[in-house]
Amino acid sequence: MRYFPTFLAALTLNCLSLAKGDNAMSVDVAQITHGPHTHFFGYIGHVQNIPWNKSGRFIVALQSDFHDRMPGQNDPANVVLIDTANDYLVTAVDQSRGWNPQQGTMFYWNPGKPETQFFFNDRDRKTGKVFCVLYDIEQAKRVREYRFADTPIGNGGVAQNGGWFLGLNYARMARLRPVTGYKGAWDWTEREAHPKNDGLFRVDIQTGKKQFLVSFHQMANELKALGRDVKTAICSSTIRSQIARGPGFLFRESWLERTEKEKNQPPLHYDRQR
Repeated sequence: MRYFPTFLAALTLNCLSLAKGDNAMSVDVAQITHGPHTHFFGYIGHVQNIPWNKSGRFIVALQSDFHDRMPGQNDPANVVLIDTANDYLVTAVDQSRGWNPQQGTMFYWNPGKPETQFFFNDRDRKTGKVFCVLYDIEQAKRVREYRFADTPIGNGGVAQNGGWFLGLNYARMARLRPVTGYKGAWDWTEREAHPKNDGLFRVDIQTGKKQFLVSFHQMANELKALGRDVKTAICSSTIRSQIARGPGFLFRESWLERTEKEKNQPPLHYDRQR
């Protein structure tokens, strides 16, 4: 595979004129990072999830030595801050072992402190268990780790107004939809098609308390009642609606355990408002 290093580009809006009859917009594009390392934020596709902090001074990103394969437990990536007020100086502030080339490490600036705090995922080097980290750039350290020994989950999406994030099992995704998971992470649901103790979780940012919202077992049963037999269930992403108060999420069957006929069926989009 031929490999091309990726880089972050800053998009600066020079002029946005909405005057009568003028809808023109001009944009400046500038390369702000350079090799030999790869720098990227990650595609997540959530509303209002951006690399910049509130003031726009700092851009959070991952810095890795490769981008053409899935990382394992022994492939950490640097968590870096890019200072737009200091000639785009790149400074490594931490490391993550919970990342992939598609989603990065699920970076989110904390809506409660959008100038100084951001979330990212990590995993324990000894146990392989995934957890979420809250980092503060003023204190230059992790101010909280959200670890759950029985159900080690990572951040799957932070509520736009803050207060909580949705938790997902990235180890299960590594087995059943590898591009969105963390290869080699510890999975408590191995060989279970519709586990009763895995699905979608909600974590309170302030207290760290975890709430189990809905299980794969529940979702599979409800879909079966609608005439769809789900063989192996995963939840690969979450979506915080701008309109609805509750979380929505994308529910999938794993293509790794489906027949050719079943692979041609449309994906399952399961929205459950609570």
